[in-house]
Order: sequence, then C-alpha cells, then structure tokens
Amino acid sequence: MNSEEEDDDPLEPEKLPIFQKGREVFDMVIKITDLIPEDNEYLMQVKNWMLDDAAQLTVKVAGAEAAVLFIQNHYNNQPLRYS
Repeated sequence: MNSEEEDDDPLEPEKLPIFQKGREVFDMVIKITDLIPEDNEYLMQVKNWMLDDAAQLTVKVAGAEAAVLFIQNHYNNQPLRYS
C-alpha cells in the first residue's frame, strides 16, 4: 500500500475533514476555558461541561461515520440513500 492509498483510507477517522474540524473546536474550547477563573465554582462546573461536550463531539462524529462505512460495506459498497 503506497502513501497515497493510506491518505484515502476511510477507516481512519482522524483523516476525515469533519473529525479534524471537531479537533479544532475542541482546541478552541480549551483556549476559551483557560480564561475561566479557578476561584468561581459555578464557572468551573460550566468549564467541565464545555470540555466534556467538545471532547464527545469528535468521538460521536467518528462513530457515526464508522457506522455509515460499515453499512456501505455490508451492502456491497453501495452509497447510502437518505429518504
């Protein structure tokens, strides 16, 4: 397998543009939450929620993409048709 084929491997979600965008969102949330003062208990709780949500976003998108790829493979590599 050459490097060009490896770049197009659909089984590596890290290479999907939507996964990469999710990482960008997560990195941005980290920068934003770093501005929250640690002496405010309520804002620290909000910070934790924001980080949890941002972390789960990328994982859920990758899981959904994996499900689509599995279904396509199961049905002879036919693209899914959404009704």
